Amino acid sequence: MTEEASRRNKLTGIIWIFTGLMTLFSFSNLLKIEIDGEPVTLSGIAVIIGIVAFFVTRGTNDSKAEGLDIKSFPKKLADIRVIILLLIPSIINVVTSFATDPLIPGYAEHLEARTSALDPESLASMVITLIAAALGEEISSRAFLQKQLTKAWGIIPSVVITSLIFAFAHFN
Repeated sequence: MTEEASRRNKLTGIIWIFTGLMTLFSFSNLLKIEIDGEPVTLSGIAVIIGIVAFFVTRGTNDSKAEGLDIKSFPKKLADIRVIILLLIPSIINVVTSFATDPLIPGYAEHLEARTSALDPESLASMVITLIAAALGEEISSRAFLQKQLTKAWGIIPSVVITSLIFAFAHFN
């Protein structure tokens, strides 16, 4: 076995260890772990493992598109298609909010009760936290896990498996 093949085998082993740990911690929500009577979720550890795995394995892929290219970000924002893709989640939230109220009575009051106590300082903190959490989840789930599974099993199985793992990580 050549030195390059040996290095690739070690890297493949490390990737599968990262993938297994991410999956294990994602499914930990199903165990209902409690400390001092308080529920504890360990699925956030899967995100941290995925981020570490992404940066450890970055540059080792055959793909030319590694993602997270900060230098090209301003150029990409000049593309109207990218702006539309960035706005879609916000548009869906607004439409859902208006469409849900007639279908689910009391939804607007529930939403207002959950957000009315937020002062501007905590709102800014919450937005930053949510953006950081979402970015971390995307790096770990899509940039690392889905990319590695795609190399092993193809796009359709990797999307299904990654989505299931992601869903179980958010299961309460």
